[in-house]
Amino acid sequence: MLAKRGFHAIEIDASTANLDLPVVAPESLNQPIRPLAHEVARSKDPGCSRVASNCAFRHATSIDPMSQRGVGACDQELADFTPRHGAAEVTGDFEWFKHMVYEHTTGQREQWALLDRSLQPVTPFVGGPPGRNRIRMGNYSRQRLPEPMLKEIWDWMNDLGVHLAVLRGRITAGEAGPSGATYTVEVINTGVKGKGITNEDVTVAIALPAGTKVVSAAGGGYEGVRHDAEAKSDVAVWRVPRLAAGDRQSFTITLAAPATALRGTIRWAKPAVKADDEVTFALATGRGGRAAGAL
Repeated sequence: MLAKRGFHAIEIDASTANLDLPVVAPESLNQPIRPLAHEVARSKDPGCSRVASNCAFRHATSIDPMSQRGVGACDQELADFTPRHGAAEVTGDFEWFKHMVYEHTTGQREQWALLDRSLQPVTPFVGGPPGRNRIRMGNYSRQRLPEPMLKEIWDWMNDLGVHLAVLRGRITAGEAGPSGATYTVEVINTGVKGKGITNEDVTVAIALPAGTKVVSAAGGGYEGVRHDAEAKSDVAVWRVPRLAAGDRQSFTITLAAPATALRGTIRWAKPAVKADDEVTFALATGRGGRAAGAL
């Protein structure tokens, strides 16, 4: 799923920030070699992430002084940490957050062990060459990043909505038949079953190309077709009362003629968030990379 408008890290912009102190990484890291990651929700207001970067990590230094790297490099590591998504995967609280910052190299592996990789979690997995199992952020020093400062970051994340949905969506095309072309829409809560957050009042909307006629649709909560001013198109809409961690929900829609492109949007009412409040995805094309499956 490439999610729309998502925040990363402790909401750190991956571009170089104008900080006046260097940030020291915990170890020498190789440039990660992996497929392009699916996007997760990005900020509606990119400036917010830069503010957080300046105020929160201005004086923070990770523990190991042997490998000094620039601010931009550290920003990238922190940007891949995605703590709001990570918190949602296990309903993390402030104690979880402290563990994931001060003992990140341990805490991240512990959380990876809980995740069901078949659900394609939205948080990044290991980086580096195969078998190296690199963790992309190190452990932060309590002396350089005191707990009261970390609590300020946590409070700010809570104000945004700390448990950012870890929903993934995909659209796949079936065989065209006499009645039209049928597509399957699947929405997954990729959190840890029994631990992650439950999203409530989930709305799934598929934007329809101009002139497209819906022959039929199936799946619980189908509400029909309506015009969406923001999408500037008609959308087919389903509504799901709740989607717990580990749950999957599937729908089908049959169009009178095949569509070359379909895009979907997932929104939810609870847990409420002020930023990064939707996830987008698209018709799988079979080409791999960003175009295949979700966005």
